[in-house]
Amino acid sequence: MLKIKNYKFTIIYMNRIKLTIQNGHFNAPNGQTGTSGELNLIQKVFYAIKSIIDKDYADKIELSYDDANVKNGAFADYFIALHFDGATNSNYDGGFVDCNPDSFTKDKDWDFARTIADYYFNPMGIRFAPEHRTANSTYYYGFNYTGENTVQTIIELGTLTNSHDRGICQDYNKIARLLCQGIVAYLKEKDPRYTVPTVPTPTVDYKAQADSLRAELEKTKKEYADFQVKSASMIADLTSKCQSWESKFNTLVKNIKALL
Repeated sequence: MLKIKNYKFTIIYMNRIKLTIQNGHFNAPNGQTGTSGELNLIQKVFYAIKSIIDKDYADKIELSYDDANVKNGAFADYFIALHFDGATNSNYDGGFVDCNPDSFTKDKDWDFARTIADYYFNPMGIRFAPEHRTANSTYYYGFNYTGENTVQTIIELGTLTNSHDRGICQDYNKIARLLCQGIVAYLKEKDPRYTVPTVPTPTVDYKAQADSLRAELEKTKKEYADFQVKSASMIADLTSKCQSWESKFNTLVKNIKALL
C-alpha cells in the first residue's frame, strides 16, 4: 500500500508589514552611482538589515528591495531610501532625514523619519545635520513611485567625503542594527499590526509529496518484479517436483498390479 510521507512545510506569515529598502544609485539609468563607494556600501547595509530581519523579525516584517527603479515600494507599507552624502568641502559632515511635504502620509512620514533619526545618528556618532536638506532630498524622485499610503523617508547616513564620517560608516553592520532598532521602535508604538499575533500557516510541499510517491511506486514496482521472478522459480520447482512424484506414483501402481 502506498503511503504519503516526507511532508515538507513552508511557513507563511500572514499580514506582515511590508518594508522596502531602496538603493537609488543601483542600476540608475543615468549612470549616477553617487559618492565614491556609496553604491556598494548601501548594498552591504541592505543585506545586513535583511540578515537581522530574517533572524529576528521575519514573522512581523516582510522585507523587499528596490534599486533605482521603484517597484516594490509601490506596494510597501514603509519605504526607506538609503543614501550617503558627499561634498567638495572635506569639512562638510553629518547626515539627515527628509520627507515630501506633499505626501498623503506626510505626518506619519515625519514621525517615522524622526524615530529612525533618534535611534541612528547619536548612537552611530554621525552629526545630525538637517540644514543639509535640499530640494533633491525633500522631493526625492522615488517618492513619486511609492504607494499612496506608503509611509516614506530618505536618510543620508553620513558624508563619505568627510574622513570622520567615512571611517565610522564602514561599520555597515552597526548602521543596519541601529536602523532596525529605529524601524521596530516606530512600528511597536505606531503600527497596531506589529503587536497583533501572527499565526504561521503551514503549507504542504506537494512536490515533496509527489517525489515521495514516485519513490514508493518505484520501490513497489521493483518488489513486484522480484516477486514475479521468485514466483516463476518456485512454480518451476514445484512443477518439477510434481512431475517426479507423478512418475514415482505411476511406477508404484505398475509394481502393485504386477504382484496381483
